[in-house]
Amino acid sequence: MITAIDANAIDTAATEVANTDVKKKVKKSKNLKPQKSAEDVSALKDQVEQLKQQLAASKQREQQLLKSSVTAGAASVPVTQAENSGEPPLDVAQAETIPEEKEVKQEKPKNLGEVVVRSRQRIEKLQDVPLSISVVTGQDLEREQSMDLSSITRRAANINWNQGNQRTSSLSIRGIGKVGQTEAQDPSVGIIVDGINYAYNPMSSSYDFTDVEAVEVTRGPQGTLQGKGATMGVVNIFTKRPTFTNTADYSFTYGNYDSYIGKGAFGGAVIDDLLAFRGAFVAQKQRGFMTNQWNQDSTFQNIDRLTGRAQFLLTPTQNFNARLSVNITPNTGENTNGGVYNTFPPQGFKYTNGNTITSVTNFRQRLARPWFTGSGLNYGLSNYIYGDNGMNSVDLNTQQPVISGSEGASLEMNWDVADHHLTSITGFQGYHFNAPTNDDGTPYNINTNAGGYSNNYHQLSQELRINSKAGGFIDYTAGLFLMQNENQTAFNKSYGSDAGAWFASNAQYTALTNPSGATSAVINSGNLLLQNSLNNLWLDTNHQDIQNQSEAIFGQANTHLNDDLTLTTGFRVTNEHRENPNSAYIINEGTGALLDPTNINGVNTGYGFNATYANATGASGCNSSTTLIGAATGCAGQLQTNTAQQAANADKLAQQYYGVNYAALTSQQAAQIAAARSIRLSQIGGLFSTAKPVYNGILPSWNISPSYKLSENYTAYVSWQHGMKAGIAQSLNGVGYIASPETDDSYEIGLKSTLFDRKLVLNADLFWANIKNYQTQVATYNSYTAYTNQLTNAANNTSVYSSITGNVPLARTAGLEIDGVFTGLPYTSIRFAGAYTDAIYVEYNNAPNPTEVQVTTANQSGYNASGRTLPGASKFTANISPEVRVASEILGLGDYLPKTEFHTSFTESYLSRYNSDSSLSAYAWIPYQFNTDFSFGIGRRDKKFDISFVAKNLLNNHTPSVQTMTSYTPSYPQWLGLQFSGKF
Repeated sequence: MITAIDANAIDTAATEVANTDVKKKVKKSKNLKPQKSAEDVSALKDQVEQLKQQLAASKQREQQLLKSSVTAGAASVPVTQAENSGEPPLDVAQAETIPEEKEVKQEKPKNLGEVVVRSRQRIEKLQDVPLSISVVTGQDLEREQSMDLSSITRRAANINWNQGNQRTSSLSIRGIGKVGQTEAQDPSVGIIVDGINYAYNPMSSSYDFTDVEAVEVTRGPQGTLQGKGATMGVVNIFTKRPTFTNTADYSFTYGNYDSYIGKGAFGGAVIDDLLAFRGAFVAQKQRGFMTNQWNQDSTFQNIDRLTGRAQFLLTPTQNFNARLSVNITPNTGENTNGGVYNTFPPQGFKYTNGNTITSVTNFRQRLARPWFTGSGLNYGLSNYIYGDNGMNSVDLNTQQPVISGSEGASLEMNWDVADHHLTSITGFQGYHFNAPTNDDGTPYNINTNAGGYSNNYHQLSQELRINSKAGGFIDYTAGLFLMQNENQTAFNKSYGSDAGAWFASNAQYTALTNPSGATSAVINSGNLLLQNSLNNLWLDTNHQDIQNQSEAIFGQANTHLNDDLTLTTGFRVTNEHRENPNSAYIINEGTGALLDPTNINGVNTGYGFNATYANATGASGCNSSTTLIGAATGCAGQLQTNTAQQAANADKLAQQYYGVNYAALTSQQAAQIAAARSIRLSQIGGLFSTAKPVYNGILPSWNISPSYKLSENYTAYVSWQHGMKAGIAQSLNGVGYIASPETDDSYEIGLKSTLFDRKLVLNADLFWANIKNYQTQVATYNSYTAYTNQLTNAANNTSVYSSITGNVPLARTAGLEIDGVFTGLPYTSIRFAGAYTDAIYVEYNNAPNPTEVQVTTANQSGYNASGRTLPGASKFTANISPEVRVASEILGLGDYLPKTEFHTSFTESYLSRYNSDSSLSAYAWIPYQFNTDFSFGIGRRDKKFDISFVAKNLLNNHTPSVQTMTSYTPSYPQWLGLQFSGKF
């Protein structure tokens, strides 16, 4: 159960929550017509007396609520009373008298009807809020060691965690939100932790959420009540706040894969009634389930994390309090990149147009080249296909762990002034990510860093908010939100001595290693050129300094037209300014500097010379004013116009490899130099000096949500929520590319009900959302690639379109969601949720080509994906979480195990199949899957000691999280652990 506490506003909001139903009953009693019989009059008197008793009981609960809590401000402060006071949970939704204390205090099953939420910045019963909301308590998460967003979201309705590394993972709601990571892009699903918006999605990926009070998942556009706007919904995470009651909780878990998990939380009064403290930490270390054959001490999908939080609460007066919070996750390393199994392509694979692929994968061709077969490493295609070795291993010679960490601080201040509550939240958050070295998937010296990405992110935010006193004809919330964030990124690539032989085309490889009729001297020179073409070359292919500023005003009002009918309206205006200065340059030239082009995109390399790259199919490919080099026909490697220094570079290169000046080269030797220069050009890519795309925009958002209390047990509502996400400032090879803002119009109709004497709470809603200018990957013209293809005479010029984050004109998601709990069985509560979602692209004519689409001149600009289901979107999702707690006395074991209880629970989550590829490859479908977490234990009812057996993925689901035609990312296998916990 979640009971949200705000002592500053308890005399208004909590009283309203506790007594609303009772007051309505009293009012209805007063409006009853005169009774015609003495029995009826007597019955009415009994009813009034009962209502008085219920009202008194609710006031008594209110006092207990105050005694068991301490003010912690109005900025979303939930406290689970059963956890903090050690007493059975109080049902604030019901007004029944409190029974006398019995000898056996059996904890009461949780009920959604008892849940109080703060999604609208005031204490409200979940059943009265006209929004689609799921609530998960911290106790639910603790019992099965659920600390990451993947575990948390499996316990709510219609929200999915899209697995990647610490930077590329993402959240989606109602099938919307799985996109390729773009640093300058806002997430579709917002994350708020203790009132602080995480504007950069990866900040929560490498963070363990410990000492959690509750998690609220609100679906649909948000932003008229607080913080930063979000188009698809918000995950609101509340941690436990300081109190003046001394507490000390601990837990230690040991499990397979050498798992060690230690958690602690402690706090209490530093100065009675003035200053309180709470500290919490979690340390987790676990070996990965995939071994690196190159380095047996290195495992993949390991866990190595330490997270800590310290909070101070100052309460100098009844009308003011302040809370300072500091959190830190030190930088640690986890091997997430490279944890992929390579597989053989499907038998008889063909392109979608029916053409058979003569060589299914470049890896097959490349590994068969004598350069690699004669290396002495005895490594071939069968070694590369890890998926078939049955050893749960990979073989990577340069892979290093991904380094990530975060830190932050916030200051929250609250005042009660003239029937209003004022809140100020000032926050700082930082995040660091570094993939220092990514391997190419082989033990060869190809990529010394196959795309190492690093970024340093910082954000500053300030929120000011005012809440009116609850009750009356209108209550409202209004505020101001300011945020500034900066993200400095670098995407590094570096190459080794085998890189030239790996990236060469078949024609280039032959020209350098085995040209027709070549002498051994020419072959030796060609091999050396092949080796030096890329050796020790180090690039920063995308250096960004993203700078965003956001200012917003927002407000929302609840107009109570009568006791049963409420109209909620909200509005927000956000001003966004975004800049993205970026560049690409060579960090280290390596051994092949003289093979550089003299100029790329206007950037002078300082090396190289001008010469043709390949034999052209017409005279236009040759410089007709210059005599062809050598006696043979053809013009590959023919000198063009050069400065004196460039001509000297050409002669220096020819002397280095052939012992003659450039003019004395044979056509065969010149063609070898042209081949080596082409290999280098293809990997250097588009260098460019600083480009600075800018986006500016005004983004309005609003919502209209009338709700009607049909009866004591039924509340119906409809809503129209309009949200916008800012555009994106980015560039492609130095050319600015601005993605337009994304707009979401969501329509919802819902019914919240309590049935069977309040033993079943069932909430359901139908939703429909139109997302215009949906931000995802699109195919766009790449002028630099077109230019280099022309230089190297690439066949058909079919590689001039690249993938970039752009806009899909229209996407749509629609479906049904349910969320409920059943407490009709003794000692048992059963939480359940499910959804049917149909998320499709309505109009998407420029989708990037998937693997199985053969790129031709006609279709190189992408394909039409209209009507297809969005990536990551399952049609059906469901979860169920039963929990049973039985006192030892009830089982007849009270004499042997006094004051103890047995408890067991499991969470079963289901996903129907989905496509894991943004380009919707036919080979990327993930089949349906079930995942089971389980716990069983025994402990004292006062929580002083407990021992539990905990299992994750109990049934050892092997369904991969990502699938391609030639690889898959496995899911984490079954994990079993033993947990000891308690409190002092």
